[in-house]
Amino acid sequence: MSSHPESFTKEPILYDMNKEYRGAILMKNFKLVHYYEKMEDTVYIVTIWDMRMNPTKLKKSRKRLL
Repeated sequence: MSSHPESFTKEPILYDMNKEYRGAILMKNFKLVHYYEKMEDTVYIVTIWDMRMNPTKLKKSRKRLL
């Protein structure tokens, strides 16, 4: 991830947020949701999402997202 932090797929359920969230699938059922700050050259991990859950719960939890 550190070599190409923007190479992962944009998270469609979080498209209207003020940051560009991306998801990296881990194992079979989990997704690492993160965003990249170019100015700081830093990747921020927001959550590890269980993809078996209803995707609208991720959107509802957006208040907790940075």
